Amino acid sequence: MRLDTRGSGQVLPSRWRERDTARAMSQENVEIVRRLYEVQGAHGLDAAFELVDPGLEWQTSPNLPDAGTYRGREEVREKESVWT
Repeated sequence: MRLDTRGSGQVLPSRWRERDTARAMSQENVEIVRRLYEVQGAHGLDAAFELVDPGLEWQTSPNLPDAGTYRGREEVREKESVWT
């Protein structure tokens, strides 16, 4: 084991340091969001929601008047329609 050079100060097994999982996951997330925007632009919001995981959980900011956790496509879609 050696010191993690990414600044966390944690000692990590070398097999974890050799991969840049955070960057790979970040890029994967960017591609997912990009695809959602492409589908929404071409086919509308309903089509984009079809790409979203059915088990979606969306937590809104506690500073919002209707703060909460919304579960599933239908509940999130219903809440989104109130905001737009």
